[in-house]
Amino acid sequence: MSRRWTSEEIKKLKLISQGIGNIVLDRTPIAMANKIRDLGLKQDRRYELWTQKEISLLRQGKPIHGRSKQTVERKRIALGIHKREPRFRWKMQDEQQLRQLCGRGKSALDIHKERLLPAKYTINSIQQKMCRLGLAKRSSTKYMRFPEHIKIKFEKFLIANWQGKLPQELADMWNSSNYNFQVKAKRVIRYLSQLNIKVSCYEMGKIKRLRQKEKDHKAKHFA
Repeated sequence: MSRRWTSEEIKKLKLISQGIGNIVLDRTPIAMANKIRDLGLKQDRRYELWTQKEISLLRQGKPIHGRSKQTVERKRIALGIHKREPRFRWKMQDEQQLRQLCGRGKSALDIHKERLLPAKYTINSIQQKMCRLGLAKRSSTKYMRFPEHIKIKFEKFLIANWQGKLPQELADMWNSSNYNFQVKAKRVIRYLSQLNIKVSCYEMGKIKRLRQKEKDHKAKHFA
């Protein structure tokens, strides 16, 4: 016998239909979708599971109706159909400066810690650029499986710092003080999932918009 929906749960469902939230405790996505339909509420499709038919149409390059362009593009990237555009490109002068710094024996960690390049270059992007330019060798052990004590330390770090942070921001925070056990955003996401810490696309969007506002405000302040 199914449980009755409480007034508090109904309120949360109304928020979901407006795109303001996406969680109702102890209810499956199907149950939530059915209840929203029964109540005649319009569900934000960002929180609807993709059907096999829709995925098949995406793979065939056919249009998807009822989904925003941004949602469709994110799904294409997730399926590997389309590659995400780089967030930024290295400027020629920054690349030349990187060559000079490496020539002076500076590591990616040194460059990042001493702020010898613009702040937009994370320690990961610096290391990757050094490898692409042949200024450093790719480490075969850098992203190896964590020893048990490092795994516990990493999990505690995520539990303490995940709120209000993007996966790449968490990776950069960890990497700045754990150079021998570097991580990428993908590993952060995987561990968060294992810890049952889930951040919705809606919340991720809010954080990204906040970061953009902070960036615009800073640029305006120093203009």
